[in-house]
Amino acid sequence: METLEIEQYFDRHAPRYDELVGTIGFQLHDAYDYLAKYIDMNYPDIERVRILELGIGTGQLTERLLRNSTRAVITGVDASSQMLEGASRNLKPYQDRVSLIHGEFPQAIPETEYECVVSAIALSFYTIDFATLYRKVHQVLRPGGLFVYAVNVAHNSSSVDSVLARMLRARLEISSEQLNWMKGIRGNVKLFQVPTDWHRSALLSGGFCDVDCIYLRHKLGIFSAVKPRIAI
Repeated sequence: METLEIEQYFDRHAPRYDELVGTIGFQLHDAYDYLAKYIDMNYPDIERVRILELGIGTGQLTERLLRNSTRAVITGVDASSQMLEGASRNLKPYQDRVSLIHGEFPQAIPETEYECVVSAIALSFYTIDFATLYRKVHQVLRPGGLFVYAVNVAHNSSSVDSVLARMLRARLEISSEQLNWMKGIRGNVKLFQVPTDWHRSALLSGGFCDVDCIYLRHKLGIFSAVKPRIAI
């Protein structure tokens, strides 16, 4: 899916995005709360934590980051202007700590230093040159800075995985409209799904250290990596 197609697709669905993705809210809410607490606990002694969020969407993760820490100051990048309008409305109580940028990443990433770069599930929906993205993230992070993101990971064929899949289906309360929307995603958006080991290997190859999958539930993984304090 090309950049313009992605922008148009999410522009079209932005007004009801939060409602439509509510079918998997039980999963995303848990992961986002976990991610927000994890980031805050990594910076106990910093007065102002500058965070770059890639694919800010309507600000669901952003709101948790800002609510969880009064020290967080966030710059959000998104290709969809309609999604950014939703984020602007949803994050109005925190407007003094949020700035929004319309553009595709990594091209739209500002030449500014950040303590942390974060992304919710945006990396699942784009055809990304991950090597280029990781180089850019590495460039804008301060030494010791944290890169952490949630992403859909590929299923395997284990019996455990099949049980988790059945558990997920049992939890879904889905309307016919939401079902059609989810089918539309599968038909129109190229989801990027690879095993957890791929992410670990790619992050290590990108020059990061302390790489790990810190959360894995129902095919949703959170990966954490650090820019070394000393060049290696």
